[in-house]
Amino acid sequence: MQHLSVLFQSRVAPVLIKSGTMIAVRSTILPGVCVGKNAVVSAGSVVEKDVADFTIVKGVPAKPIGEFSALI
Repeated sequence: MQHLSVLFQSRVAPVLIKSGTMIAVRSTILPGVCVGKNAVVSAGSVVEKDVADFTIVKGVPAKPIGEFSALI
């Protein structure tokens, strides 16, 4: 079973979710992804790549659909 550990080892990486981020139900964040400050991940999305600050993403795979600036 050692051969399986080599396969799964490459898929293990930390996920960074910055402050103010909203992640809706049934969303999947894959290993090694950073979700930026105040970003929004729509329901059911699969996030494969980093999400920039203040960005809204949705879909499979998740793609940016909009941006917003800080309200402060």
